[in-house]
Amino acid sequence: MRMTLKSVIKATLTAATMVASVAALCPGTAQAFVGPTSFQVGDKLFDSFTCTGNGCDTVVYAPAPGGQLGPEFNPGFVVNTPFQRVDALIEFHASVVGGAARISDFVLSSNAAATGTGLVTDTLEVCLAQTCTPANTIIGPGVPLLLTAPPPGGVNLSNTILPGGPYSSVWIIDDVSATVGNGPGTASISRLDKIISQVPSQVPEPASLTLLGSALLSLSWLVRRRQKNS
Repeated sequence: MRMTLKSVIKATLTAATMVASVAALCPGTAQAFVGPTSFQVGDKLFDSFTCTGNGCDTVVYAPAPGGQLGPEFNPGFVVNTPFQRVDALIEFHASVVGGAARISDFVLSSNAAATGTGLVTDTLEVCLAQTCTPANTIIGPGVPLLLTAPPPGGVNLSNTILPGGPYSSVWIIDDVSATVGNGPGTASISRLDKIISQVPSQVPEPASLTLLGSALLSLSWLVRRRQKNS
């Protein structure tokens, strides 16, 4: 009877672990972040923040420090149990107030860390619309980044030129997950920066203004001369 009871308990625990693992891989309903609804840095507006997944309860965000153009996320993921997985599909919109095409590249950095069988990964897409399609996808679909590579550290995405840019508006979608495999390990991440870079505003140079002024004066002189001759 004792052996039967132990078998039942073991089978129940195994089934519960499998259900939890499956649930962790299945996204839920998109929900709002803990953070401002939107914020603006210079002429860049960041809004439409949503999160889907079983890790969204711990995700918060704020404007990146130092006036950088983008948000800094704190996923708050700490995983230390075999077969445990925490996942969050993070999405937001970046645009230029006034509609000028100034968004030229994208930078991603983090403090992800892992030991043993632990991994922290980020699957990235950058699109021209909230719903990504082959026609409007700039980066992706689903470019995987291993944020916790072997020492000295994880792979971050820096100075990635957005093909076909610059753009006036982009949607950034990231699937961030922390996982521990079949064995001892840890995986954690508490900082994930998503920063865009810009091209300078198109302001005429002084030499160009001088040339334009001279051309206008010459044109005015010719008009007056023709009027006088006629």
